[in-house]
Amino acid sequence: SPSASINPEIVSNVKVKSNGKKVVIREKPSIQSAKISSANDGDEFLFVSKNSNWYEIKLSDSSTGFISSYLVKEKMKQ
Repeated sequence: SPSASINPEIVSNVKVKSNGKKVVIREKPSIQSAKISSANDGDEFLFVSKNSNWYEIKLSDSSTGFISSYLVKEKMKQ
């Protein structure tokens, strides 16, 4: 099984919900932070942690980035 995230017993993934728009993934949990990637509506990412209004997510190259919490929906473990 994959290595556990910080809160693995509750949230496993986050899914982008952006009404069809591309969303920005940032280096740090701040709107001023550098854009490191982007995501499309419906994309799913492995949850790492939640930092006030930001989710830390694991990216495909195993680095992490931050996405604004109002643009994603938590997917609970079944």
